[in-house]
Amino acid sequence: MWRLSEIRIRNIVSFHEATLNISQGVATLIFGRNEDNASQPCNGSGKSSLIEAISFALTGEQLRKVKSVEEIINDHADEAYVYLRLDNDFNDTTFTIERNISRNAPQSIECHKYDAAGQEIETDKTIQPTVSDYNKFILNEIGLSKDDIYNNFILCDNKYESFFDCSDKNKKEVINRFSNGIIVDESIARVQADMEPIVVRLNEVNNKVINVKGSISAIENELTQVDEKKVNAQKERESHIERLDGQIQKCREDIEAAEDKKSKGEKRLELLQQLQKQVANLEESDTALLEAYHQIKSMCEVNELGTVSEFDVLSERYKKDLIDANDLITKLKAQINAANKRVKELQKDYEGKNNLYTQHTQEQSELTEKDKALIEKFNKEVAKIDQQLDKIEDQIKVHKSRQAQLETLIARNSAMMDGIIICPKCEHKFFVGNEITVEEVRANLVNFRTEMEDNKSKVKKLNEEFDHYDDQAATKSDEIETIEKRIKSRSLDLNTEYSSLVSLSKKLDEAERSVSSLQKQQISTENELDRINGKIEVMRNRLFGEINGILEGRITNGENYISQQTSSIKFIQGQMAQYQQSKRELLEAPQTDFTASLKASLEKYQSDLQKAEKSASDIQSEYDILKKQELDFVMFKSYIARKKIDALSLIVNDFLEKIGSDIRLKLEGFTVTKTGKLRDKISVQVMRDGIDCGSYHKFSGGEKARLNLACILSLHTLTNSNCEDGKGLDFIIIDELLDKSDEMGMATYCEALNKLGQTALLITQGGVSEGYPHKLLIVKKQGISTISN
Repeated sequence: MWRLSEIRIRNIVSFHEATLNISQGVATLIFGRNEDNASQPCNGSGKSSLIEAISFALTGEQLRKVKSVEEIINDHADEAYVYLRLDNDFNDTTFTIERNISRNAPQSIECHKYDAAGQEIETDKTIQPTVSDYNKFILNEIGLSKDDIYNNFILCDNKYESFFDCSDKNKKEVINRFSNGIIVDESIARVQADMEPIVVRLNEVNNKVINVKGSISAIENELTQVDEKKVNAQKERESHIERLDGQIQKCREDIEAAEDKKSKGEKRLELLQQLQKQVANLEESDTALLEAYHQIKSMCEVNELGTVSEFDVLSERYKKDLIDANDLITKLKAQINAANKRVKELQKDYEGKNNLYTQHTQEQSELTEKDKALIEKFNKEVAKIDQQLDKIEDQIKVHKSRQAQLETLIARNSAMMDGIIICPKCEHKFFVGNEITVEEVRANLVNFRTEMEDNKSKVKKLNEEFDHYDDQAATKSDEIETIEKRIKSRSLDLNTEYSSLVSLSKKLDEAERSVSSLQKQQISTENELDRINGKIEVMRNRLFGEINGILEGRITNGENYISQQTSSIKFIQGQMAQYQQSKRELLEAPQTDFTASLKASLEKYQSDLQKAEKSASDIQSEYDILKKQELDFVMFKSYIARKKIDALSLIVNDFLEKIGSDIRLKLEGFTVTKTGKLRDKISVQVMRDGIDCGSYHKFSGGEKARLNLACILSLHTLTNSNCEDGKGLDFIIIDELLDKSDEMGMATYCEALNKLGQTALLITQGGVSEGYPHKLLIVKKQGISTISN
């Protein structure tokens, strides 16, 4: 069996380049993180792009509903590439598939096979003329069809249809594919083809037997009425001819009446067969139970089929229950949306206030430390006042000295400005005999004046500091007291802020509990909706079973009625033919020979009857042999189909046990009726502790997921078992089909798959246990997806 070992991709959807080696014999969980979109942290990360690449490599088709395969190329690239490696332990071979697609060129593909030593083999097969031929070759090499792959190996929403949700027709196709019922159907068709000419011959010889019996009946009737003693009398002869004319006319009327009955019977049979097709189409459709019931009831009344059981009262109740449940779900969803909105508002408010509280706490701590440092500083300043006074006097002297210098410099530069010369042509300003520019002198004046003003300010400040320094020392105690009061006030404000935060936290908890409660109500209502749908499905099956039984009975009766009228017509035709022959003989033969002629004809017809009956017996024996073969094939098809149904039930229940479910599946179908017809409708029952729990649709999302997983694994196993030795695929991909289960449910599935040694890729948006060892994270950042273990 082939194992998917490695995949490499380049420029597929959101991936630029990635390589993935598949862990064998375990279930690998693949989940995503979309860092580009906070509103959908799991969706859009690129999880399904890996599956897209695997599907494209195997089938040449894309999973996504896009117009062309080129649309899976990354938006920023012109070409894409996929490489897939499959290994096979059966014959120690490796099979590789490489596909290149481009926006500007046709798709190209290469396939290679290698033996255990790495030498390439079977190049006469691995080289194909066209992409279509390569696609067929790949599927033939792995021994599967595209339908097999999308139904049992690569399972995603837009390709996969659950066995429980699919129509009865599709269920039968699944069973027939596994049981090779198609081959038996071919054998049945060949037997039926052989039967067709025999049926024609049998009808012909049976008609001849009936016709001869009619002639014999007419002769015997004539013989009982012929008086040999009076047969020569002219009057009796005329009376006899008149009686024969009456018999002939009566036969014509009887034939006409029988043909009219047969014609009406055929029309009725045709109508019944059309009604049977209408019922079959109605059963396959999505028509609601109540509407289907009204259509069937009307059909029965219009076509005089009798009555079906009264489903309308219960249907009306279920319909009302469905409407009420759907309305409640809609209402709950609106309430949940409103509650979630309230939660988000409270969360935002809480986060904002919590951040402010944290900020204010930090600020208070910092301010308190600063205030303490300031108090310590004030105490040191008081001790240093005397030293500072001396320093201030020295600084005043220095500034005054510098101020005298600045006044001299300002006077010198001002005098220079008085000697500015302006050029009459260009109006350029300059000094005579001096290299310094006017602009430089102006700048110096500005700087000197600015510095002078600054010095004055500093001197003033120093004087003020000198004058008030003693007063400042006296007020330090007051400032320290003010600082302590400020610290206490900030502490009170923080306590008030904390109380408000606690109150808001309680409101947030209450809102979250409200959301949880509403979600539980929604799940409960959805489960109730499923239970109602399950009851409706059971009633729907009963309704169609009843009308199909009525129609089948009427059709059988109609066929028998037409057959009776056909036999009656042939019998009367034989009688009429003999009456006409008797009349001719009576008119043409001598009067004394009429009785002898009747007896001679009777002997001839009795001889013909023996031959016809023997011929009919021989042909009937030949027909019975073929009919027995047909019935044997039908019984055999029923047998092998039931075996596969039993096998499917057994495997599904085995998997259900392994994944920790207490529910079991019971499948029934492919039974042969007393008339030899195959009734192949498949019914699905779900059991718990041996008790019928109803249909699949009445169960919760998690229980449905368990049933689906068990059925997926069963069909996967049966598909591989139907492949030739060394073929099939030992891996399965499930894309978000199990996400209705909780984290514990996913853990149970993974544990069961690992015990089975099943290689699986499970794509999920749900919670993933931190301790689970086999998982991959697909991270999308700035539009690019990458794989992280």
